[in-house]
Amino acid sequence: MKLKFVTHLTLLTTFSLAAPVAAFNPNHLMRLLQTKECQMCNLSGADLKNANLSEANLRGAYLENADLSGADLSGAQLIGANLRNANLSNTNLIGANLQRAYLNNANLSGADLSYVRLNQAFLIKTNLNNARLFGANLIQANLRDAELTGVDLNNVTLTGTMMPDGKIYKDKQKD
Repeated sequence: MKLKFVTHLTLLTTFSLAAPVAAFNPNHLMRLLQTKECQMCNLSGADLKNANLSEANLRGAYLENADLSGADLSGAQLIGANLRNANLSNTNLIGANLQRAYLNNANLSGADLSYVRLNQAFLIKTNLNNARLFGANLIQANLRDAELTGVDLNNVTLTGTMMPDGKIYKDKQKD
């Protein structure tokens, strides 16, 4: 009897650990898609591929592991949002506000980050390959170990930013 119990418990534990868990709150997801208003929402792991979230208010939202690839987040308010490990590849973030956002290990490859505000944001080990950053503000952001292949940092404000090599960017002195 004990052996049978242990076997069932082992199988139950194995399947419980292997089963994917949808951690986002379905009510939060519905509210976001209907109103584009979802401050402090739990949308972790949500599938928001190609969603139209332009001008959305997602201040402080929890979007860890969310799939936002191809989404339109232009002008969105993502101040203090948690986007760790999120897929934001090929996303339109033109003019979005991501100040103090957490984007560690996120995929922003091919994203358009023109005129975005990333002041004091964390982009540690973030994939920014081939992203467009024209006119972006990254004042005191952390880009430690970020991937920047194909990124043009001209016309980007980087004052006090920690660069991928760990050095702090200092503005060039004018003569």
